[in-house]
Amino acid sequence: MNKQLFRYLKVEQLQQNAITVEKITWFIRALSDVAFFLTPKGRANT
Repeated sequence: MNKQLFRYLKVEQLQQNAITVEKITWFIRALSDVAFFLTPKGRANT
């Protein structure tokens, strides 16, 4: 019983880590999109 519980907790931890990684990658993509959107305007101004 304890082994099953331990395995379950381990899986739960891995899923939460995966969600965190997903959020971070989404955030990085959003930032690069914003940077890409702002870059042409910055070049046009100079």
